[in-house]
Amino acid sequence: MDIKLITPPTRFVGLHGHTGFSVFDGLGYPKDHIDFVLENGMDAWGLTDHGNGSGLAHAYKHATKIQKSGRKYRQIYGCEFYFVPSLKDWKNDYEQAKIDRAAAKQKALKDDSDGGHVIENEDETKTFIVSKDEWKRRYHLVVTAQNREGLGNLFTLIKRAYTEGFYRYPRIDFDLLKKYGKVEKQRKSLKTARYNRRKVHQKYEKVRKK
Repeated sequence: MDIKLITPPTRFVGLHGHTGFSVFDGLGYPKDHIDFVLENGMDAWGLTDHGNGSGLAHAYKHATKIQKSGRKYRQIYGCEFYFVPSLKDWKNDYEQAKIDRAAAKQKALKDDSDGGHVIENEDETKTFIVSKDEWKRRYHLVVTAQNREGLGNLFTLIKRAYTEGFYRYPRIDFDLLKKYGKVEKQRKSLKTARYNRRKVHQKYEKVRKK
């Protein structure tokens, strides 16, 4: 298709944005992003930091200030969650992994004739082989609030991600999404993403071993 035949959009809204509250993934405060949006002719923007809502209050404060000045602007509140299909299964796998790791350390101590210290090997604990370390995997899912009730549910999801699914990163699962939001489209896309990423990792492991 000739790109000249594509009609450019008359309006654009970014629904996925990161600030400095997304560690290693974003820069600046929400205020900086909102000002950039307005300076470039947009009147709405979605803040979706990784796994937290720490920047949402900053965005609300600046958005309210803009609206009171008479300018048209809509703040969209969201979060890019870390996601696993089932927190129950993930917790079971995590507990088993801790048992296996403890047994491996005990074996290492027994085999060490000098009785030296055994410390965490981050190359082993922070990387995974898809065939045996599925519990270390985390998918990404952007969720935005449609109204005040949705914003309350968003905060609940963030809180429960930390209280029920935390290991280096906070996690949510399908059960929490079913309880606190409409997720049929997200569910379908997530299943596809899980399948495709698993195939990629399996091919990578196969090539790596050659």
